[in-house]
Amino acid sequence: FVEVVCEKTITGQVGHQSVLTCKVETTQDIPDLTILMVVWKKKGDDQFLSVLEKKAGKEIKFQPGYEVVLNNRTVSLVITDTKVKDEGVYTCQVTTDSGTAIKSTYLKVTAKYHHPTANSSDEKEIPYAHKTLTCKATGGYPKGELRWFDENETEWTKSAMPEENQMEDGLFELSSKLPLMRGSTFSEYKCVVYNASGDRVDSVAVSSQLT
Repeated sequence: FVEVVCEKTITGQVGHQSVLTCKVETTQDIPDLTILMVVWKKKGDDQFLSVLEKKAGKEIKFQPGYEVVLNNRTVSLVITDTKVKDEGVYTCQVTTDSGTAIKSTYLKVTAKYHHPTANSSDEKEIPYAHKTLTCKATGGYPKGELRWFDENETEWTKSAMPEENQMEDGLFELSSKLPLMRGSTFSEYKCVVYNASGDRVDSVAVSSQLT
């Protein structure tokens, strides 16, 4: 009998090539196993992504940007330019001269946030606040978080007003405003970018320019 074995989860990065790899294995020794057809499909998508038919000796492509690569008993789907929409469950169906098998794998997509920007402005709307610090980080995925710290590494995030916006390409734009009350004693604050896993990935310092 034939079975397809795939990695459970594969991580791909936006803008880079992603390779989903599965192996064809047999429960008994079949040295001259012939793979006749490989079909890759994404769950929720009616159309095949890519089909490789050995008999015809050529690949039948269904969607641009996807390619099936067959190397001995290793069957891979190459995604040329990974996008957020590529995240999801993929199935690999392999037909051989000794039977057919199917297995699924999950592509997890990530994108690193651009270096954050921050500025200080006079606050006119929030009572008792005289300055507002604003921080922005864009182009990341999945959704991360902006946190605020003072010079002593004390966290001020609870006082901040966060906003997030998912853009058309699926990437996130994060922003956060930290109002400073009169009598705030710190001359500098730090806006820190955390990714979806809770890792600290980048930061920017902003002067509160107290007057």
